[in-house]
Order: sequence, then C-alpha cells, then structure tokens
Amino acid sequence: MDRFVCSIARNHARLINHSDLILQKINKISVEEQGGGSDRQLPNLPPAFPSGELSGRLALLELHPTDACNLACSKCYYDRSSTHIGLDWLVTLLSEWRPRGIVLVGGGEPTLYRDPGGQGGFEDLVGMIRRILPECKIGLITNGTAIPPGHWQQHVTWVRISLDAATPETYLGLKGKDYFTQVRNNLIRYLQGPIRSVGVGFLCTALNVGEVNFFVQNMLELSRNQCRDQPERLNVQFRLFRTRATGRGAHPSSERELVCSPLQLDELKRAFDRLNRVLEVRTFLHQATNWDKLIAPTAESMKPSRFCFRALVFRLLRADGRAFPCFAHVDEAEYVLAEKLGQDSATYVKESEQRAVPFFFREGSGCGEQQCPLMLESHLFGSYLEGGLVDLPDRAKRSPFF
Repeated sequence: MDRFVCSIARNHARLINHSDLILQKINKISVEEQGGGSDRQLPNLPPAFPSGELSGRLALLELHPTDACNLACSKCYYDRSSTHIGLDWLVTLLSEWRPRGIVLVGGGEPTLYRDPGGQGGFEDLVGMIRRILPECKIGLITNGTAIPPGHWQQHVTWVRISLDAATPETYLGLKGKDYFTQVRNNLIRYLQGPIRSVGVGFLCTALNVGEVNFFVQNMLELSRNQCRDQPERLNVQFRLFRTRATGRGAHPSSERELVCSPLQLDELKRAFDRLNRVLEVRTFLHQATNWDKLIAPTAESMKPSRFCFRALVFRLLRADGRAFPCFAHVDEAEYVLAEKLGQDSATYVKESEQRAVPFFFREGSGCGEQQCPLMLESHLFGSYLEGGLVDLPDRAKRSPFF
C-alpha cells in the first residue's frame, strides 16, 4: 500500500498537504448547506479542524498563460491561437486566490507568453508571481524546445519537459516537428542550471509504449553523466494516456487510437519486471521515477469516492480567462466556473467558489467514478479523513512537488 500511496501522493496536487484548506472549505459548505435546508451528505470532519479564514484560498492553480504553441502534436484537442492572459488582471486575481502553488503549463507553450498589454514576456510573468506571492511554489511544464532568457529560473521550484519519446522518429510522429535533439540539449541545460528539480514527462500511448525500456535506459545514462553528485535532481514522470471524461460521454475517436491495448499494457508490466532485475536500474526507478503509477490500481478497482476534494482547492485558469475545477473537463461549457467578462477579481473568485460546490458532490455529468481520472486522489484523501492513513511516507514528504 505504501508504494501506491507514494505514487499518488507525489503528484503535484497532493491533497493531504492541503488538509487545512480542504477542511475549512468543507466546514463552510456544511454551514451553507444547513442554512439552505439541503439534505446533501457531507464527509465527517475531525473533532478539531484548523481555525482561521482560508476558505477563499487555493492549494494549486494550473495556469495556461498562452494558447500559442510551436508544435503540431497529433491528436491535440487544444485550439492554437495568439491568446495570452493579461498581466494586470492576473495580478488582481492572484491576490484574491493566493495559491500555494502555481504550475505554468498549457494550452499552448507557456514559455511563448507575451503580455497583450506590452508589459513583457515569460520572465516578467514569473517575476510578477514571485512579487505577488513570495512563498508560492512555481512549477513549469514545457515542451522544452526553447529556454527563455533572463533570471526567471531562480524563482522556479521545478520544471518538467514533456519529451514522450525515446527516438527522434517517434518524437516527430507525436509532435509534428523535428525538435528531439534540441529538447534533449535543453534538458541538459536545465540540469546545469539553478532549478533544483528537473523532470522529464513520458505520456504512454499506443504509439510510444514500446519505447519505455529504451527511454528508461536513456534517462539513467543521462543521470549518470549529468547528476553524478545530485542524482535526485532528475526525475521521470510517467503517465498512462486515458481518454477524457467528457460530460457528453463520447470520446473522440482520435483519442481512442492513443489508448494502450491490454496486450501493450501486459508487455509494459513485463518490461518493468525486466528492468527491476538490474540493481542500478531498479534503484533509479524507485528513487527517480513514478513507474509504479503505471501499474497502480485503477479507479474501477478502488472504493468509489463520493466527493471530489480536488474541486475545492484546485483551479485551472485558461488564457482567455475561464476557470475550471479540473483539467479532465477543460473547455467543456458545463464545467466553466467563472469567466473574465469584465468582472472584478473578488466577484470572479466568489463565483468560482460557489460553482465548484456541485463538482465537490460529483454532480457533473462526467464525474462518475468510472469516468473520472482523478478519483484515486479523492479516495486517498477520503481514507485519510476516515483515519485509514494517518501519515504520509517520508518519500512523499521530501518530494519537491506541491
């Protein structure tokens, strides 16, 4: 069980790290529900939960600063555009939300950000976040094709490059551009820079799952050459591609083509079995990767969670100013919590809080246990509330992720 807990808890949205926020938000909902005569059932709160007014605060904000992108990834469901979020509006919004962690991702490629008001680019965005939220942890998920100039790296806690391939040929087939060597070189530059945790993302699909063995060997060699004195600086984040949990219940055929077949998943497990037989490789897998997440229990095998605790403390903010409760339903109108539309930031935040409540109760049409790819997180936190998990393994506590 500990290995499974570590696999989920190491995720950058670890819910248990933000128990104080979640409990206060549940308490606020409880008061409002009782006042409104609702018969919704709420989770049991501990006898004493943290005091203080934190109910408007976020644990994690996933920020899509721009929809501009320089790749042409196959099956990408985002619409590429020149939309960039405005710095002035973002300043006021962040002052209201006060997130403990921000992940700059997309949408588009975040390092291509340019303020529409002419106030600067990516370095200015990172600098603004640090000025407004000096204690906030900042993460960056990038395609790694370019490293913006400036001193912004000193403000970033971690960076992850979405490589998703072990060979130039597979990279070209997935990304539509021949940047494999350039991205590898930039990965080395990040390892030589000031960011203390440098990650490489590998999204397992039917098109690249056969390269996992070769990919692991490549990353191990890179760790030997670049991180001899600090092997913990390089980490690998595996994810298994799943179709999106759409409220309409229908998944685009282009997404289904990327889902690994049962035969491919069986071979993936055998590949990890072979890798784990070699001591050096096994040490690397267990200390620097989340390989076990690929073979962790699925949502179907776990006790269903009646609540989405993530919806209380997480927001996804798109470049056009729309907020969502999770990434699984991004760009679905039903899941929009708030839109910019000239609203002041206080009204925007209040509206998003109110509209998130039904998703906490899993009342969205795409929030069923069989559909939600994030249900395992809520199951883990629910078990924690019930006393089944009193503490986190040390490995999870030491993680640089939020």
